[in-house]
Amino acid sequence: MTCLFSILYITGCSGAIVEDHVHHSPIMGEDRNYRVFLPPDYYRSEKRYPVLYWFHGSGGSSRQETYRADFEAYLDDHALII
Repeated sequence: MTCLFSILYITGCSGAIVEDHVHHSPIMGEDRNYRVFLPPDYYRSEKRYPVLYWFHGSGGSSRQETYRADFEAYLDDHALII
């Protein structure tokens, strides 16, 4: 199995870390994009974090900005991964 991952760090107004990734799906025969919102201290901490999976829905995109500000603000006060 071959996996392709690329990371683009995006800076925002909050302390949340926002990353865009790409994963090649052999089943779908194409690259699939996804976005991860991490707590501000994620890379400096050895904590384990709960994960909330948010699916953008039909016609949406992992890179749409609809909920970005809300997710970033939420992560300033809650320790989890979205």
